[in-house]
Amino acid sequence: MFFLLYTVLLVKNADGYYKVHFSKKYFSFHRLIALAFVNNPYPDLYNIVHHLNNLKFDYRPENLRWTSTSINNLYENREKGSTLKRIQHLKEKYEHEHE
Repeated sequence: MFFLLYTVLLVKNADGYYKVHFSKKYFSFHRLIALAFVNNPYPDLYNIVHHLNNLKFDYRPENLRWTSTSINNLYENREKGSTLKRIQHLKEKYEHEHE
């Protein structure tokens, strides 16, 4: 009889995300949930898991969505207000150049 024994650890990284340490590899907990329960309509394009309510500790499948890196960056910038600031800056620059 042969038994294979693995240790599974749940650790929190510096960004506040939980990772599962299994067999000398780390896996993001929210990514594992998404792989198991969230449909990915474009697996070749959508490789990032986004939390819809931006709460890193909310791992419910209905709160997770597959997205691309660029779309995820837009979500993050929007939440930080960066996108609106950038639009305002470009608008002011355009108006100044065309006075």
